[in-house]
Formats: sequence, structure tokens, C-alpha cells
Amino acid sequence: MLKGRVEVGNSPNSLALSSDGKFLAYASEKPDSNNKEVIEVILVDVETGETITRFDGFSKSLYALAFDPSDTILAAGSVDGSVRFWELDNEYRLTRLKFNNRERVWSIAFSPTRDEVLIGADHFTAVFPLSDILGR
Repeated sequence: MLKGRVEVGNSPNSLALSSDGKFLAYASEKPDSNNKEVIEVILVDVETGETITRFDGFSKSLYALAFDPSDTILAAGSVDGSVRFWELDNEYRLTRLKFNNRERVWSIAFSPTRDEVLIGADHFTAVFPLSDILGR
């Protein structure tokens, strides 16, 4: 259960809490030592406040994060029109969906049965079979 406060270091664009309450994912944007913007998802252990891992490689802001109901997959949606999926057990990026650059992704949700993922963008809201996205 979430108690107290977890320091995230800056103003997160998006937050997601795992269904068991053990993990917090947040979207971070901050300049590196060369003043280049670094956009990443940071996964934190809620109990200890320690960073578990960071997922990077984004070119534009992230406004959508979601854990699947089994807390094994994390999805992140960006205003660059992409959604990335990671397997949390081994920090492996499973796949990346790319819509056109005019389709900023604003929201992501998994169905309770984990069969589908819902994605909301500028000009569409759609339901995708998760097995099709992951190729399983």
C-alpha cells in the first residue's frame, strides 16, 4: 500500500501505480549536462523509494503510462505519436507502435482481462488486441 511520499525529483508529466502498489512509473523530462532534453520513464520501488530502472529513447514528451493488470508490462505513450511496451521482468522493450506524427498519444489503458489495450490520441480512440501488438 502506498504510504507517505515518493520523491520523483521534478514535475512528472504522467504517473502510473502498479495494481499491487509496489511500483510507481513516472515520465520525466530534464536537461542533461549538455542541456539536451532527456525524456524517460523511471520505475521506482514504492517501499524503498529506489529507482529500479529507466526507459529512454523518447523524442518528445510522455503523457500516458499504464501497467497491465498483471504488472508485467508497462506502456508509455508520447506526443510523437508512439506507444512503447516493456516487459518488466527483464526490462526488455517488447515493441513500439507508431502512428503518424499528428497523432499525439494522450492516454493508455489495459482491459482488466489483459486481452486489449486502449489508446487515446488526438484524432482517434481505439482498442487493440494485445496479442496482435506483442505478436503473441
